[in-house]
Amino acid sequence: MNKEDIIKLLVKKGDPPPFPDIINRVEREVNNPDSDIWVISQLIASEPILAGNLIKMANSVFFGGGREKAQDLNSAILRLGAKMALDMIYSLAMPGLFPAPKAFSQKKYWKHSLAVACIARNIATPNPGGASLDVLDEVYMAGLSHDIGIIIFDYLLPRDYGRFLRANRGSELPLAKLEEQSFGVSHHQLGAAFIKKSWPMSDELIAAIRNQDQQDNNQPITPKDLTSVIAFAHKIADHCGMGSGVEMGEVGTVAKEELTAWQMTEDDLKELEEEIQESVQAVEIMVG
Repeated sequence: MNKEDIIKLLVKKGDPPPFPDIINRVEREVNNPDSDIWVISQLIASEPILAGNLIKMANSVFFGGGREKAQDLNSAILRLGAKMALDMIYSLAMPGLFPAPKAFSQKKYWKHSLAVACIARNIATPNPGGASLDVLDEVYMAGLSHDIGIIIFDYLLPRDYGRFLRANRGSELPLAKLEEQSFGVSHHQLGAAFIKKSWPMSDELIAAIRNQDQQDNNQPITPKDLTSVIAFAHKIADHCGMGSGVEMGEVGTVAKEELTAWQMTEDDLKELEEEIQESVQAVEIMVG
């Protein structure tokens, strides 16, 4: 099966089940300049399971927890902010849209995706002396969905992709390269095509997902744009032992030149790893 066949299959097989309607309603309110956080809270409260899980995620160390716990929905949303609350709702909904894969671990995949989302948000957040890029509104969702093409491959071609993963386990070549050789398209390209077709996300986010593997492996990843944020966040996740479970090729290690470029220290990297290790336990809430 070649690239054209897979893209045709993406159109023919149709979309997975849509996001729950509550996401559309919350997103409308988040984007409404006349709305306020209490209206958003009331909407989310209409879905008690979602509200309870959102409070649990808000109490994660990475999202502001660790000291006083948010005891109710209002305090959770105040802690997160309206946009981050919406991103958390996407996090809770996304794993349930697709059948659980048979060829790789669903939990490992979503732990990696959540780790990349959290790391990307951290390294893109303006802070005194830190690297600052104007990508904050997009960065969490870009990180969460950066490898969605792996899920789409499994959704479209469960048998073929499963055989492919088993046959290439332990290969020294990167996963995206092997996919291009076998299918004519990488999971980054397929994920970008799927999002463009199915989800209301920006062109910048789609480009970041499509182009994240275009970094020169011989050069350090430096702060440039959303693509560089996602590529570096992915590298940090791998460096910290939080791969997706379908890794092939060499595990990325963070170079000193990259830490310098991103105005980070070794201590910053260790602290970030500790926070992320605790925060990705939220996957237990996401996938049960």
